[in-house]
Amino acid sequence: MNGDNDARLTFAVGMARRVGALIRERRVKSDIDVRFKGPQDYVTEIDEEAERVIRQCISTAYPDDAVLGEELGGTASDATWVIDPIDGTSNFVRGIPHYAVSIGFVRDGVPLIGVIYDPELDLLYSAQHGGGAFCNGHRMSAAANAGLESAMIEMGCWRRRPPATNFSDAIGRMVHAGLDFRWRGSAALALADVARGMSDAFFGLHLNSWDAAAGIVIVREAGGQTTDFFANDGLCRGNALLASGPGVFSELSAIAFSQSPTGDL
Repeated sequence: MNGDNDARLTFAVGMARRVGALIRERRVKSDIDVRFKGPQDYVTEIDEEAERVIRQCISTAYPDDAVLGEELGGTASDATWVIDPIDGTSNFVRGIPHYAVSIGFVRDGVPLIGVIYDPELDLLYSAQHGGGAFCNGHRMSAAANAGLESAMIEMGCWRRRPPATNFSDAIGRMVHAGLDFRWRGSAALALADVARGMSDAFFGLHLNSWDAAAGIVIVREAGGQTTDFFANDGLCRGNALLASGPGVFSELSAIAFSQSPTGDL
């Protein structure tokens, strides 16, 4: 394994745990100032504070790297950290204990490092390219299910791409194929569940890279498959994403996408 990747993974794990502890402490001890970026698109001062902490850590340890984050924006380069300080903010503000810190690292369009931390359950998901995927140090494997009639898929509805009928159509196709489906409000944790075999698949019609970069590495290193999220400048523009265990990926791809699995629907 690459020594630089080893160091970056260790660094990302430390950041995720540090920021996760901060977020959990602030949630318990503070009234939360909630604002909206759009319909059902929450942001709090804790999101912004956590992202500033992560950015400061990166600028100190890796001053030449770019940072792209949900709350404070940024730019991409040949070496880019992609961060979501609280993935699942709508859960967070309602007191639902299902949210995560998500930190990914992408070099030359290839996701190399992924760390997702669930502060409420103290679950740390981590992976680096070629090194396997782990939850609290235990190796993970994606589900081996090969039958859609017994599969469960998690699907999220975001309002970044009109109209919502695309989402309704996708649900209809999945249900008709025999899948059970649900949505629990965090793309990062949905991808972690695919990696550890708790869910057979995750599908989002449009995600931003901070929703997906860390989870893509973790799913792939757990033996799962994903569509090429980073095609067509997905790092900056976002993209659709399907992630699943290997036994159902091809069939799900045919069901999920009306056009191209690397383009907008």
